[in-house]
Amino acid sequence: MKVIDIIMKYHYKDKALKTQILYGIMDNITKKNPKLFAHHMNTLMADKSLPAMEQNYINTVLLNVTKSIQKYKEPVFKYLMKSLKETNDITAIHVTLNSLRQFAGVHGLDLLRSQKEYFRKRREKEKDVDVKGGFTVIIDQIEGRSLEKVDQNIKETQEGVDKLDQRVTGTEKVVGDLTTRVDEHDENIQELGEGLDTVTQRVDFAEKDIEETKIKVEEIDMKTMTNAPRWSRDLTKIMNPQTEHDWRLLAQRLGYSNDDIRAWASQHDPCMAVLSEWYATHKTREANYAVLTALQEISRMDGAAIVENAMKAVVDVVEEEEVDYSYPPPVFLSYQWGHQDEVKLIRNHLQMAGYECWMDIGQMGGGDKLFEKIDSGIRGAKVIICCVSEKYAQSPNCNREVNLSVSLGKPMIPLLMEKMGWPPKGSMGPIFSEYLFVRFFQRVGEETDDQRIWPVAKFKEMLMQLNCYGILPEESLIDTMYKNWWIPVQEVIVIDKTKKKRTQSEAKQKEAKNEEKKSPEVFISYQWGKQKEIMAMYQRLTSLGLHCWMDIHQMGGGDSLYEKIDSGVRGCKVVLTIITQKYSLSANCRREVSLADALKKPIIPLLLEKMDWPPSGPMSMVFTQLLFINFYRDEEVQMRWTGPKFDELMDKIGEYCPMVTMGEETNPKVIHKGQKTGNGNHRAIPNKKKGKSRL
Repeated sequence: MKVIDIIMKYHYKDKALKTQILYGIMDNITKKNPKLFAHHMNTLMADKSLPAMEQNYINTVLLNVTKSIQKYKEPVFKYLMKSLKETNDITAIHVTLNSLRQFAGVHGLDLLRSQKEYFRKRREKEKDVDVKGGFTVIIDQIEGRSLEKVDQNIKETQEGVDKLDQRVTGTEKVVGDLTTRVDEHDENIQELGEGLDTVTQRVDFAEKDIEETKIKVEEIDMKTMTNAPRWSRDLTKIMNPQTEHDWRLLAQRLGYSNDDIRAWASQHDPCMAVLSEWYATHKTREANYAVLTALQEISRMDGAAIVENAMKAVVDVVEEEEVDYSYPPPVFLSYQWGHQDEVKLIRNHLQMAGYECWMDIGQMGGGDKLFEKIDSGIRGAKVIICCVSEKYAQSPNCNREVNLSVSLGKPMIPLLMEKMGWPPKGSMGPIFSEYLFVRFFQRVGEETDDQRIWPVAKFKEMLMQLNCYGILPEESLIDTMYKNWWIPVQEVIVIDKTKKKRTQSEAKQKEAKNEEKKSPEVFISYQWGKQKEIMAMYQRLTSLGLHCWMDIHQMGGGDSLYEKIDSGVRGCKVVLTIITQKYSLSANCRREVSLADALKKPIIPLLLEKMDWPPSGPMSMVFTQLLFINFYRDEEVQMRWTGPKFDELMDKIGEYCPMVTMGEETNPKVIHKGQKTGNGNHRAIPNKKKGKSRL
């Protein structure tokens, strides 16, 4: 032991003798009695920047010690991996890889497997072919591939090939016999082929007969097995799958009992059974309108569209003959079929006032394609009169008509057919927020002696709007009733002070709370030219805890753009408008601003480009009294969203959304309305009770 200590203390550090000591003395000693070097292991592993040859001897000594002393297994492995990672010398890399392979041969592959991914990456990184080969060998060793196993596999494969060769020799004889038999079979097959051709022709004829028979059977089924109309097949496909509003709810709406529903549930097509029973006991016209109304009441607008389209497709059978106009009518009446009688009355009075109208019941011909007729009517019209109701706003067909009118730039006159909120909820909200409606339902004291369901003054208001759009009446059509309609009638106003008016404020507050729960607090209105910057702002605001609405994060497959925008604006607490030149010209951005203004939502304008204020165009009226936050002076801020202007923005948002600031103190502080934070480190906290901030 003392001799080892003297060697390590006086001779190991002698560069002239180091190689001889490592190879001649230490290597032999550690092979016979490795425990003598146990307390010198740290000294050996601490020696750095050794030549490749000395590094090889050091590694050999270390491996000899680990064979007897297991506690040095992991330290030596870490030392070898560290040496491999720190050197770029090709010889040193080969030495270390060789030592790692020896280490695996002594202690197994467990520790090497933990570094498998490093070996792969290092092999890809190295440019020297030999070094790449060294890493490949150690990876093969980890994965169980070695030259010994390959040799063993070759020997086993050779034995299998020899046996297979013997079998092939025997098989060749058998094949010779089979060839003769196959030739005989070929002749038989040719004869069978001719017979099969004949059979195939007969099968083709039989399949054709079967298809014709199927069609006839289906026709018989429709006539004998169900009383429901042909289109009911399409309705049952969407009503049979079990949902909250499926065929069972439809049956309840039609007045059937639970016992009836249970009996139909056992049938193959329960919805068809309901419709068959319904049409067997009711007149077809009454049954159609009852099914249409029931589907609308249970919010199955997809089914209502099927019924509505089917009724329109055959309307010429029961309605007056198609009117053949020499030119397209200037007025297109868009309505939902629940108000068909009222709209017919409006059409008649418009014609009496000198205006030809396009209404689908007069233009749908037998075999005509419904949507082609509607498209032609809208394109030829000069103005679109929209008869708005709750069901109108939910109708897919009515939404198509409104969207097409907007796309074609047609002016619209909304008539409010029943008492409801304005603008209507859904995809029509952003569109109609730009329009003033004409109230077309009567209040107390506005009744007329005839069938008219609108106030007289409101019909004249509609005629005035038609004149404003430059649509002049046809003199030959004007009835005496509307000869001098523009002369105002003195209106007598009577206020009944004793009458108590019931408001819907509580219902509106409840509805607003529901919108807040399901909608983000901050609505971001922007034009897509600045999408990259707005994405950065969205991420910054959400990282601070704010729940933000941004269109690309809200759209899903099949979603309606206008409906999502309407829901987002209605439910938010504040609207951020990102003002640029393109923003002020965008029709969709204008609709978002108009809807926010109509709903009295707080608006915070952010100016991202140098331009006049307020921006020119229809938005100027909304922005005139608002102060913008200037972000255009430093474009880098538009990607970082930090600094004094961003702090100003957060303070503005904090006026409508409760915020907290996270400073050096352990507990966060509440930021109340109008209070400055001072350090710009904000985080939003949801407010569960109105008027109170909560940590």
